[in-house]
Amino acid sequence: MRPLFEYLLICDIDNTLTGDDASLGVLIALLKERRGRLGFGVATGRSIESTREILWSMGLDDVDVYITAVGSEIQYDGGVSFDEEWRAHIDRSWERKAIVDALADIEGVRLQSHPLAQRPHKVSYTLDNGGAMEAVKRALDRSKIPYRAILSHGHYLDILPIRASKGLAIEHVAKKWGMGEGTIIVAGDSENDRSMLEGPFLSIVVANHEESLEDLSGCYWAKTPSAAGIIEGLAWWGVL
Repeated sequence: MRPLFEYLLICDIDNTLTGDDASLGVLIALLKERRGRLGFGVATGRSIESTREILWSMGLDDVDVYITAVGSEIQYDGGVSFDEEWRAHIDRSWERKAIVDALADIEGVRLQSHPLAQRPHKVSYTLDNGGAMEAVKRALDRSKIPYRAILSHGHYLDILPIRASKGLAIEHVAKKWGMGEGTIIVAGDSENDRSMLEGPFLSIVVANHEESLEDLSGCYWAKTPSAAGIIEGLAWWGVL
């Protein structure tokens, strides 16, 4: 069942919500004050376990939807209820083991070792140099495996099912809850936010964004970083 609110704000966490504790405190107060009108969710590369932990440490306990693992997982009810419809949708044509095997011997491409980095529908790597990305694409294209590759900060690579991304996950939630595109505001800073920032939602790019996003159009480009930029963008879009 869709929660009762007029708008839904969905934010990336690292360097979007984080980075300015004072402004984050103001944003949290605004969210609590407007709880009846403005819902809140996150879209992050983190695992659900890591996401719950950091949001709890921030004092963000009213979270309507968790989109985690770069859009390959959607959770509700405090992060304990998985969206099984989404999981089944992105699982079609997904061959995780075949992707790992295809990239196993490429120099400068290393599986991330943190136990929460690898997920059923996400394979995460660290690249030693930019040239390794071309080798990754050649190997995956040769294998004919459908995939989506997202490179962030020039070194962190996530391989997802072709049907998965933050943007597509938000579209799924919007359809499920019967929300129009003009009622969802998204905020981010990095390349793994591109799919949600490029539309069709009301988007906010915080001032401390990656340069690679500067080709986007239709976004509100905040003049302030992190949570202050989110507040600035909410005012611009007429939500506050």
